[in-house]
Amino acid sequence: MKAAQDLSYPIQRLFTVGDVAGMRARLLHSSIWQQHGKTSFGDEQITAHWMRWLAACGTGICAQTNSAENNRESVQILTLTQAGRATPVRLAVWYWHNGEHIKRALCIPDTEMMAAALSTDYSEITQRLPPPDPLVIADYDQQRHPLSVEVLPSQLADLPSAIKPAFDAWWSLWQDGQLAATEQAYLPAAKIFLPGKVEPGLPEALVNYSAHMFHNLRRRYCVPESVIWNPQSPDKLAVLWHMEGDAHNNAKDPSARSRRIRVTVINFLEFSQKRIAREVMLVDQSVLAKSAQTQQ
Repeated sequence: MKAAQDLSYPIQRLFTVGDVAGMRARLLHSSIWQQHGKTSFGDEQITAHWMRWLAACGTGICAQTNSAENNRESVQILTLTQAGRATPVRLAVWYWHNGEHIKRALCIPDTEMMAAALSTDYSEITQRLPPPDPLVIADYDQQRHPLSVEVLPSQLADLPSAIKPAFDAWWSLWQDGQLAATEQAYLPAAKIFLPGKVEPGLPEALVNYSAHMFHNLRRRYCVPESVIWNPQSPDKLAVLWHMEGDAHNNAKDPSARSRRIRVTVINFLEFSQKRIAREVMLVDQSVLAKSAQTQQ
């Protein structure tokens, strides 16, 4: 995994010391960078994402790193701190590579932690960010059908049988809204780092968070995209997935009060005793907020 580790170095350098040149050297001319739900191509557009982040958050120290990698994909979750700021900022970069260059990168910053670190109102942070890519008809997944066969995240990697039941129970929480699945998925004292939270919570906190999200998104549909698991680290994995749903607002026009949106999620899971003992979850809440806004 030396190549993947080499690629992790310029990513950390970008967000800790602003090494833009080092990061550029690891991108191809055709590379894609996605951040805040916005897809960017080419040096100018991609650099604009980096400069927006550095202008707001500056450089700092990487206090903690969680990572997973295989021969084609890698993910890093960085917890960044800066002198004079009590609140750290967490972000994840999931990237597809050929061992030397990054073909596509998906960056999910925790914008709620970002607002807290900057002592700025969250709505102000949201307004500074670009609008996410609009959904087009070809992006929509079909609604669930009683006779359909759906892919489970556990089928996207050759996982050990010991952790599959807990992983499938974890997925049923999000796909089926089965809040009681936390009993099968998590250890009672599991540490769960939820979006916007510096300190970990217990499974009960996850139940509250997921119920709130389910309440705000109707006709939900969850789609797994990728799972990273490495036999060298059999007790941890990372999963990339998307949640679609109808978000409602207070538009005067009744026809504009509901908008179909999609939010991307990254979860890093560590297992012990066949259940999840630790989790880090990344969601960019600004994508939800801006996607739900009515078009002007």
